[in-house]
Amino acid sequence: MGARILPGSADEARRKIDPGLLSEKVVAAIGKPSLAVHTSGSSTHDIWTYYYADGTMTVNLTDGAIVLIGLDFHPPVIPTSRRR
Repeated sequence: MGARILPGSADEARRKIDPGLLSEKVVAAIGKPSLAVHTSGSSTHDIWTYYYADGTMTVNLTDGAIVLIGLDFHPPVIPTSRRR
């Protein structure tokens, strides 16, 4: 099963968030990500990927706050897991 494509557009979602916004407010503004990766050590790091029909938005968070937002306006390539 792959990650889901979300309703709306990457551009609309990007306008609702900015660097510095806390993770709880990101989820309140644009919903849960299609795919999420988390690491922790002396600080926490998250990469949240949001797939939309018109593109992909990647949100990098450190210690629960956005530090970087990336956009790719191409149809998304969604990773899948296949067992053999």
